Amino acid sequence: MTSAFLAALLSVPASAGVTVSSAAIEVSISATKGRPVFHAVESLYLPPDAKPAARLRAALSVDNDGPRAESGAVIRFALSARIRRVGETAEGQWTVPFLLEERHIPVVKRGRGVSVVLPLNRVAVVEHLKSLRAAGYWPDALKIEAVFLPRAGEGLEGRVVAKTIPVDWKPAAAKAP
Repeated sequence: MTSAFLAALLSVPASAGVTVSSAAIEVSISATKGRPVFHAVESLYLPPDAKPAARLRAALSVDNDGPRAESGAVIRFALSARIRRVGETAEGQWTVPFLLEERHIPVVKRGRGVSVVLPLNRVAVVEHLKSLRAAGYWPDALKIEAVFLPRAGEGLEGRVVAKTIPVDWKPAAAKAP
């Protein structure tokens, strides 16, 4: 009886309740003073002939409905682009991720949600955009994908998230009064 209870207890993953409830891509324009202020965006204005001035990051909302705190969690995340030739109007094609990083989260307490910021390496993003522009291509969308790395016996349900935003090359047309 006791061994059956112990076996059942050990077969349940310790962090079964940790899930990613939402993801957003946030942007901050460089300011002369103070800390950058980030805002969630649904599209990004980034023409091919301009120098990228925005700082990008991803923000995840993580919940823990499990029986205990999750400690030592690792989130691996990647940034990829859908690219097309400059001057063409057809939808682009997705490329392999050009940025892959990970972030360690010390503790996600039981019964609480936490916001996790995933900073994107600005130098790597700018260099990738420069190389695309030199080849005559530019992204028409960006996609961030993130996953809480599973441990033995854990599933991936609710632990994987992706967010895609379009990249606009032209400013929105002004509305007529």
